[in-house]
Amino acid sequence: MGIAQRVLTIAPSGPASSWRTTHQRRGEAIIAAPDQTTPRGAHDRAFLLFLARTSARASKATGVNANDLQLERERPQVLLHGKGRRDRVVPIPQDLVRSLTDLLSERGLAYHEPRPIFVGVHNERLTRFGATHIVRRAASQAGSTKPSLEGKSISPYIFRHSPR
Repeated sequence: MGIAQRVLTIAPSGPASSWRTTHQRRGEAIIAAPDQTTPRGAHDRAFLLFLARTSARASKATGVNANDLQLERERPQVLLHGKGRRDRVVPIPQDLVRSLTDLLSERGLAYHEPRPIFVGVHNERLTRFGATHIVRRAASQAGSTKPSLEGKSISPYIFRHSPR
């Protein structure tokens, strides 16, 4: 029997929808993990929510400035700067709008300022490595309520293909 025939005889492990549901539950558990009563927790949750709701790469999310946001429009949106100067406008849902509005207010940023939204501990633009640290820290915190996250190597990529 050829390799193609052997592959076709492998029973599917489950429908793709169950994979998406599991992936979405993990993502939502990670988003809910940071303590939102602290400034760092609120910042981390806003960043995680941004990754999940926009499906942006970590490097694109960390590159967003306050003037890339259009939160006061009827349909709020964000401008993401992509590879090769390819920009795309992404609509954002109300839960993310609220989170970003709170974050901007806390940081004292106006919508028109070309300053980064997501910053690290030294108040400089969050790096890709800082983004990974935030995701892993939240995943570790979420492991207590979502055992399927324990021991997993989690990266910001988990949010790239999660349903919005």
